[in-house]
Amino acid sequence: MRFRPSLNNPWFIALLFTALTVVFTWPVTATLTSRNAADLGDPLFICWVLMWTGGQTLRFLKGDWHALAEYWNANIFYPEKLTLAYSEHFTGQMLQILPIYAATGNIILCYNLLFLSTFVLSGLGMYLLVRELTNQPLAALFAGIAFAFAPYRADQLSHLQVLSSQWMPFALYGLRRYFATQGLKPLIGATAAMVMQVWSCGYYFFFFMPVVAAYCAYEVAARRLYANRRVLLALAAAGAVTLVLVMPFLLPYARMRDAQEIGRRTLDELAAFSADTYSFASASGRLRFVSLPVLTKPEGQTFAGFGVLAFSAIGIFAGLWTAYRETAARGAPRASRWRLIAGGVSLLATAALIAGFLSMAAHGSHSIHAFGQDIRLRNGGSVLVKASVCFVVALLLLPRLRATLAGPRGSMLSFAVVAVLGTILLTLGPTLTAHGRPFGDGPYLLLYNYVPGFDGLRVPSRFFMVTLVFLAVMAGLGATWLIARWRRAGAALVVAGMAAMLIDGWMAPIEVSRPLYQSDHLLATPFVAPSASTLNAVYARLRDEPADAVVVEFPMGEPSYDTRAVFMAGLHRKALVNGFSGFYPRSYADRLRVLGWNNPPVDRSATWAALHDAGATHVVVHESAFYDDWGMKISAGLRGMGARELAASGTDRLFALR
Repeated sequence: MRFRPSLNNPWFIALLFTALTVVFTWPVTATLTSRNAADLGDPLFICWVLMWTGGQTLRFLKGDWHALAEYWNANIFYPEKLTLAYSEHFTGQMLQILPIYAATGNIILCYNLLFLSTFVLSGLGMYLLVRELTNQPLAALFAGIAFAFAPYRADQLSHLQVLSSQWMPFALYGLRRYFATQGLKPLIGATAAMVMQVWSCGYYFFFFMPVVAAYCAYEVAARRLYANRRVLLALAAAGAVTLVLVMPFLLPYARMRDAQEIGRRTLDELAAFSADTYSFASASGRLRFVSLPVLTKPEGQTFAGFGVLAFSAIGIFAGLWTAYRETAARGAPRASRWRLIAGGVSLLATAALIAGFLSMAAHGSHSIHAFGQDIRLRNGGSVLVKASVCFVVALLLLPRLRATLAGPRGSMLSFAVVAVLGTILLTLGPTLTAHGRPFGDGPYLLLYNYVPGFDGLRVPSRFFMVTLVFLAVMAGLGATWLIARWRRAGAALVVAGMAAMLIDGWMAPIEVSRPLYQSDHLLATPFVAPSASTLNAVYARLRDEPADAVVVEFPMGEPSYDTRAVFMAGLHRKALVNGFSGFYPRSYADRLRVLGWNNPPVDRSATWAALHDAGATHVVVHESAFYDDWGMKISAGLRGMGARELAASGTDRLFALR
């Protein structure tokens, strides 16, 4: 079969996105096997997860039937159980790279390939979805670029789970194909994509799967399939299969919460990791060409990009204009005079309430000045509820408005607009803020209080990735309208729009293996992640120690050094008392009072008791991590307690306690 470079050829599009990704993320491909994308924080932790889960899976495939029974009892925070459930399990990503990991053993290579694939597959999935919606390959490519290279990704380079959003457009593509053809193959593909999405990022089970359910309801209503038993049973079966496949990866989190009494986030934590209304005009400092204020808020940069916003606006305008003309051509019934008056009043009330909400969102104020009067608004959330009620009343009273806002026949526009507005509000978290000033309760508060699982999620602002899916769809619809209306001139505008979006999100060259910030009391020692074949003498010896060895690494409790210790535990696979994750067990906090880096363990009796209580059999000391001679004092103290030095590499030392 001859390969044809055509915009209608998905293989060519995949190749195009691969080339764009290589340039867009340079120099990751230049250091593919030796240095990981972004920093030495979360990426090293993710590498450990992949090594642990991949190692257990490979052992199972080689005949160790007990390996999967220990899947969730990962080798950190010893002796705690279910420690994999303290954070994401990355099973979807592990399955993607398992053959490469089995063949090479190089986890940095595997991580970088996963990182690059999130861009390529996100673009390809969105291309397929929008091509299915519009039958316009150039517009589909435009939408793929809008999603794959959105500026928001620059703020998430260390979070592979957030970047792994590629299965969303594939799931929607499969569902759209199913509703168009009612064939089972697209539905099976959509189900597989949904499962992979949840296996790749637990957040998206809560953030994306309800949107999928709403989309299915939307398609059933739009196509009037309420009585089609075959369709309804097929959708129910797809939902049931999805739940059956993802539930084994959700239940350990519930068991961990019950056993450890951890796993619940406070409202203060959520507020710290929610978007602010100013976040939407705040861009990551990693962007090279777009310079916007950087809101000093964790994961608070949710700038969508000028290009995608412009084309989304075109898509909304074009869709409404087309729907209005279709409604007029069909001769939709006119409302009676009293309905027109009541509907008009409802629309005016809606507009006034939305204007009040936008004023609050812009200033963080509970009062607005209008007609020479100060009008007090108590809660931005209640204002939105009232505006929604007034708008629904207007829709019920005005059939032509209802038909126009439904969008063109066969279009996904109306659903996409509602999805964008809804998810934007949810990114703002439980408390609505404008530049740090609260102005009301957000709808996320209802999810936190009443939907199980939402109280364990720390970062509501990650809802924005779902927002980007539907912004890209709307932008693709806008590009389609331009091409249909002006042909060559429209196509030229779309190509210019692609360039604008790439400029919006451009971040090359990106950082690779960037060291983390170190505590003022510890030295920032260089670290290059080794492979199983390049371990230094300390870790090579530790790897060869008995399987029941339990390791403590000093310094202990400092995030950057604990992350390194966790990464190395993926290579030597011995139990580790240290740990780094989304949650920390109480036992670890208790041990840090004696063994923590900010209280160097030089009191021999207390140190020995703490190590014995932890079940430690081996200790690794990174002497050069400490200022002055604290590291050497720790080593001397261990020798004084009878520990035997087994190996040394530079200033790193390995001791056996028994």
